[in-house]
Amino acid sequence: MTVASARPTRRRTSKGLTPSSTKCLKSSAQAPRSVRDRRVARLARAGRGEGHGPKDRLKFVFSPALTQEELDQVALIKSADDGDFDHRNTEADSLAIAKVLKKGKIDARTVDLINAGFTFASRLFSLSPNARDNWIALYAGKAALTYPITVTAQDGDGRFSIPDAATLEGIYLTGIGVVGALLAAGRDLKDDIDELTTIAAVEAFEDPR
Repeated sequence: MTVASARPTRRRTSKGLTPSSTKCLKSSAQAPRSVRDRRVARLARAGRGEGHGPKDRLKFVFSPALTQEELDQVALIKSADDGDFDHRNTEADSLAIAKVLKKGKIDARTVDLINAGFTFASRLFSLSPNARDNWIALYAGKAALTYPITVTAQDGDGRFSIPDAATLEGIYLTGIGVVGALLAAGRDLKDDIDELTTIAAVEAFEDPR
């Protein structure tokens, strides 16, 4: 006599999924992020980090961690998207939000200008994140290199010969100077925005770079 093994019957939903798998799918679903949510996230990321590092480094982040005032301003932007902003949308709140968004545009412009690179000996060199890492590595090991060395340029035939350590140091310090100047200019522009007293003035403010 054959004895069939008893197996529990699993109830299925109308779409052929078990209740447990349906629950799993629901828990893994992510609500779409709004444009404003993504903007707030970018502002928060821009505020996390440390100021421009030591003079011998090209890596950078724009500003210190967000102050409590800036965190409150970001919270105001988020509340507007959640639908409860009408209860707290004072003129001061709106002005603060306008300043945060305008300063975010200043930071974005600074990034674009840094990534555009710098010139040395009438040649154009990259300052992309990867290029900055390469310049740091070359400069750190400049004394041990065998010259001449060839690096990538952004113009001409795409190559540039560095004859000695002094030239390498000159290229590196030029790049450092460009990064520092752009960051300083961005900070000055954001200070100017902080001094504005009306939303119209903030919205009309233009980055002259």
